[in-house]
Amino acid sequence: MQESGYIYAMVNQSIEGLVKIGKTTREPETRAKELSQATGVATPFYVAFSIVVSDCNGAEEFVHAYLEQSGFRTSPSREFFQVPLKQAIEALLLTERHFSASSSDTTVDDFPPNESSVEAASGSSQNEHPGRASFQRAMDVYFGRGDELEDKEQGLRYLYQAKALSFPAAFTSLAQHFQKEAEALEAEALEGSRLGDTSATIRNFYRKAFDILKEGAEGGHGRCWIELADLYLHGKLSRDGKPDTTNAIKCWKRYFLSDTFHQNDDSKWTEDCEGVNGTGDSGFGRDFYMGAFFQRVWQGPLPPAPEILQMLRPFREELTSEIDRMIAWNEQRNDLERANRWREILATVDTNL
Repeated sequence: MQESGYIYAMVNQSIEGLVKIGKTTREPETRAKELSQATGVATPFYVAFSIVVSDCNGAEEFVHAYLEQSGFRTSPSREFFQVPLKQAIEALLLTERHFSASSSDTTVDDFPPNESSVEAASGSSQNEHPGRASFQRAMDVYFGRGDELEDKEQGLRYLYQAKALSFPAAFTSLAQHFQKEAEALEAEALEGSRLGDTSATIRNFYRKAFDILKEGAEGGHGRCWIELADLYLHGKLSRDGKPDTTNAIKCWKRYFLSDTFHQNDDSKWTEDCEGVNGTGDSGFGRDFYMGAFFQRVWQGPLPPAPEILQMLRPFREELTSEIDRMIAWNEQRNDLERANRWREILATVDTNL
């Protein structure tokens, strides 16, 4: 549950070179006074800067992950950072843009508020998302790319760090990881090579994927709604394994209502990202996802919901152009089966739109 509060940057002249960055639901000065009264503190703490946020738990996680990926954290379990105060303040301002109490609907589109802080702290260009470096490191370690040793557990830790920084592909890649774990257990159970009942473990993996995707979707990453829809459609969230088309339609509807769809910017921050499932984490245009929706309608499990059809009518020309392109591309590859499949999908679009 979200809880409004403060994120503060405190300094103490006895702890030279370190800045304490934490959260409190009370006045930061009250927290500083408490810390100053602790045994072993020679001089008092002072609040150098603070921000008000709508979700102090998420905001603290965000700013800690941002400073940690930039190499400023002295210990993963401590709130002290060896960072110049100016850059600590810039990190708080970056956090405020995303977690401002006065604009709780802020999304990833608000990055970066201060290009100099992003560039100085992470070495990235001013057009890059502050979580991209953590995501790229995660994939290098997860797959053992280059000189990195393959270490999936460490790769997941970097992915969670990128998620804390609200990097879109971190949500989908984490969900894909847990789905793969579930699918591997399902395959072993089917082959009979796995002893014991694994159904609870499998459901737990799918539940982890669901929780991560829901968090990402509600945080403004529209593509997460589509992956949630597929979890429902493939029966991965129901005990009987049957498709849940009602919730799948609700997820598709939310995607078509999202800024990701209307601004057509799914790949704004994630271009060229290769996640757990490959290039799918780099994002696609909305014409691709409209085609994906009608693919599922054509295949049968997903009903052509009237509400969604109404929402998509203004984009009919854009969608049919994409399908025509897919038909031509498959004909060029001499894949007539796929080309004919897209012709049938086009007929579904013509019938429903």
